[in-house]
Amino acid sequence: MFKQWTKGRVHPLKSVSRKNSSLQEKTTVMIASRFFGSMIVSLVCLVLPLTVAAQQPVPLEGDESELIAVLESEASVFEKAKACQRLAIIGTPQSIPVITTLLADPKLSHYARFALESNPNPQVDEVLRKALEELQGRPLIGVINSVAARRDTKAVEVLTRLATGRDDEVAAAAVSGLGVLATDESIRRVQEVLSGKPSLRMAAADACLTAADQLLVNGQNAEAVEVLVALRQAELPRHIDVASRLGEIRSGTQNKNERMISYLRDPDRDLFRIGLELAHHQRDAESTRTLLQEFENLPTDRQVLLIHVLGERADASALPTLAGLADSHEANIKLATVRVLGRLGDETVLPVLIKAAVSDSE
Repeated sequence: MFKQWTKGRVHPLKSVSRKNSSLQEKTTVMIASRFFGSMIVSLVCLVLPLTVAAQQPVPLEGDESELIAVLESEASVFEKAKACQRLAIIGTPQSIPVITTLLADPKLSHYARFALESNPNPQVDEVLRKALEELQGRPLIGVINSVAARRDTKAVEVLTRLATGRDDEVAAAAVSGLGVLATDESIRRVQEVLSGKPSLRMAAADACLTAADQLLVNGQNAEAVEVLVALRQAELPRHIDVASRLGEIRSGTQNKNERMISYLRDPDRDLFRIGLELAHHQRDAESTRTLLQEFENLPTDRQVLLIHVLGERADASALPTLAGLADSHEANIKLATVRVLGRLGDETVLPVLIKAAVSDSE
């Protein structure tokens, strides 16, 4: 009733209040306008000189001749670097000679290589191979990386020579490059280094793994396995051995279920983890049956981990076995089972979960 009676009416005090409020709003707007106006002017005065100072005479897009002129001039390192970046996009054979002259420049070598790597002209491979025989130190290492990135298999001979040089840093880069190329000859050279100078063995091991990966990408699975098996025969750190085994699994040349079980049984925890990884990714019904048959053969701590993997695999055929584990005498087995049944189960596991909920076990 009160709301209806006051509808459409304006109280005298409210009228005065509204007038005062309107006046206050206008005053506030005027003050704010002046404040922000002066602030904007101040900001413009501060930013404008910085903006003008930051502007550089950037050549027009697509004007290769002007970019070349910048590289040949006394322009700053910044301007030449920007020119190289532009030439990486629009460069033609015309710009290759002048860019090549920058490969020995410690400040611009990286930008020069960036411009050359993306240029599809075969002339680039020729100048990079020549640079391999002329440069030293960090610029040489950079060119080695560029040769590998361009997959220039004609550079195997030069890289082999560098891999046996006195500079270990350069030699390690050359070994890595040979691994990336992954030809029969380059892999053979890497394997020779693997059994040679101790300081280069880890670089050679990594190169073998890289070569095997490249062979797998190319569909040369049998060749990849040969590289990985030979790698495991060398005395190397454990992580290399584990990585080689994972590579073998990727090759698909072996029975994955048999290999999975052998790793789950292996006393070495690293190999056991490989077995768990296989169990996680092998989600077919046959793999589930294999895992359930193997479960009883594992110690309790490994059974707990396998229970979680079975839950993550989301194969309902494992439900009966898992539900039965809820009555286990091992507390960790019970706890893992209840957690998994909550994610994997359906209405059939409700009695098991209710029984666990009302039990005296904390």
